Amino acid sequence: MGLVGVFSFFGCGKQRAVVEQIDSPPFTIQKIAKSEKSFNMNYGRMSKHTYSDYRILYHGQPITFPSALESNTGYSGLWKAYILKDAPKPAIIAGSQNVFLITENESGVNFRIIAEQQSGFSSLQWLDSENGKPGINQQIYLSDDTDSTCILAGGKYLLVNENAVLDLSDLAFYPFKKHSAGLENYYPGKVIDFSPDQTQVVFVGSRSVHVTQFEYGLISFDYKRDTAYVVSFDQTETRMQDIYDITPTWLETFFEWTTTGEARYILKKRELDQLPVWQGRYSDGGAYFNLEPAKEEMKGALKEFVIGLLELSDSNFIEKEGNIKESIHFEYAGHTYTIGSFPELKQVHFSKYLFENSSDENLKLIKKVGDAFNEALRAGKYQDLFTTY
Repeated sequence: MGLVGVFSFFGCGKQRAVVEQIDSPPFTIQKIAKSEKSFNMNYGRMSKHTYSDYRILYHGQPITFPSALESNTGYSGLWKAYILKDAPKPAIIAGSQNVFLITENESGVNFRIIAEQQSGFSSLQWLDSENGKPGINQQIYLSDDTDSTCILAGGKYLLVNENAVLDLSDLAFYPFKKHSAGLENYYPGKVIDFSPDQTQVVFVGSRSVHVTQFEYGLISFDYKRDTAYVVSFDQTETRMQDIYDITPTWLETFFEWTTTGEARYILKKRELDQLPVWQGRYSDGGAYFNLEPAKEEMKGALKEFVIGLLELSDSNFIEKEGNIKESIHFEYAGHTYTIGSFPELKQVHFSKYLFENSSDENLKLIKKVGDAFNEALRAGKYQDLFTTY
């Protein structure tokens, strides 16, 4: 592979510049920076729009894509194109609404469609790039990506559109069904794990049991056999306060891979002698410190804790008009803070007062209080003030 120099030219009223060129004979990818002006109705003036376009050459000549590349977009051309660095032969993934694997055969350029347009953008995600576990999900859409590379590397197994796996060792392609009767009405969400034998992709799943109530499970898809099973779990037992709490650390704490008599791996819940203690968590960029599922008595306990930590007196506490659900307000170092609750959500929280502007000072205090309270929780305090989901 080689990277050649940058050059530019003008035409058709658009500025164009080849900002990257990658050679993987007999293919070449050229990334082209484009900018165009259009009238912005919202601002009543002309505005500049910059995006990246791609061109793929075969023996130095531009290739022509099948008509299935796009069907209803206002932008023609490729949205993304990548050379698969570790493929056994020259191979490219490229597309827009539909995505293709491009290789060479005895007849010339060979196109294989690997992702067809659905309700959202197509996506690519390494399943084993993070010490054998899934990496970041990359969506394919039109954008200015002149600072990123056209080389795709980092793993051996590539999840395509969250419903197929491309094995880079031989470019074998395995589509699988994400929705079937065996999933017990669980709907797959984000990818969270990849089995030790690289045969199963694990998604976080959920199903609605009430308007505002959900049940959760892990859905494991064997992409080679095109089979699936669900490992349901309890939010309380797994200390899952929010779907974003499902991380590799959380997964390793509450689940494990075991082998069967057929030497196949099966995902199952761990049998724990003692559950981890409850912890509070931050939300909205650290603007809220939340405790849930918590009893209403937690609000009073948090108040007493804050009084001791910040050495407050009765004079610090104030009343506010339109007090929401008997929230507690106090003033400290020139700012106003709130200890409140949402009993229907089983949540107690600490934050700045609703109508005060956010600042570094109140964010630091929220973190100080939250970190100190979490330290007390880790020591086993206040655990009886939590409840169940």
